[in-house]
Amino acid sequence: MPKWKGLGSRVQPSMNEIIPEIRYKLGNQKEKLEDVAERLYQRDKEILQRCVGAQLCGDDDRSKIFANECAEIRRMYTTVKAVQISLEKVIIRFDSISLFEDAFVQIKPVMEIVRSMRGDVEGLAPEVAKELDGINSVLEDIHSGTGQVSPINFELDLAGEEATRVLEESKLVASQKASERFPELPIQSKGLEQKDLTEILKDSEDVLHENGEEKFIHSKSESMVLEEVLSYIKSKEGRLSVKDCANSLSIHTNDVLTAIDSLKEQGKLVIEREAE
Repeated sequence: MPKWKGLGSRVQPSMNEIIPEIRYKLGNQKEKLEDVAERLYQRDKEILQRCVGAQLCGDDDRSKIFANECAEIRRMYTTVKAVQISLEKVIIRFDSISLFEDAFVQIKPVMEIVRSMRGDVEGLAPEVAKELDGINSVLEDIHSGTGQVSPINFELDLAGEEATRVLEESKLVASQKASERFPELPIQSKGLEQKDLTEILKDSEDVLHENGEEKFIHSKSESMVLEEVLSYIKSKEGRLSVKDCANSLSIHTNDVLTAIDSLKEQGKLVIEREAE
């Protein structure tokens, strides 16, 4: 008789004794993946701002680099959301199993789904992948104790088909959700006009009305502002107009002044006023 993991006993427990623990662990992994998805979303916003900034400055090469990075981040985001949706379906399946313990014990399809999810998130969330590995081991123990061995070939085929269907449905829904959440990348369209960039910026930036003109202000991290201000100063051979710098980087003049103070404190910048 197999030893049931996590229970410290060789006495086979009932399905209803095991399922709540598995369900709890699956729920935890779903929450962890939500954190991963949110970090990916925030990272995409940051890179998209750089992409748009490079496009506005006419730097097509850097814009393409940032756009490619956004595309990769969105691919990872879609994968994470697909696994989340699949996890939700597995949790619902376990609810059904717990209600119909004697009549509904098709564990094999669930095992196939969990195994596939584990492979999908291995590179994105190793901790989640490890937990899913452990959960699948428990499922294998459950499966070996339920007598689901006849006819084995038919069952394996059925499990594979159902797992594939569930995963494909989850990926489709996740892809739709990602398309709804993320703004379009500017680099995807050739001959992009300023008005197109404006529409993209409206989805992710603040608007400042300055001297009667509408101006978009990027929400950037402090480290990003420092890096861009320093690069701007270098590009101008050490000369700096605070207003021109702010306009070029699409940030507030106060942000430029704050960055200058920080760069001075770090010893990266020395201010010398030109003689009139």
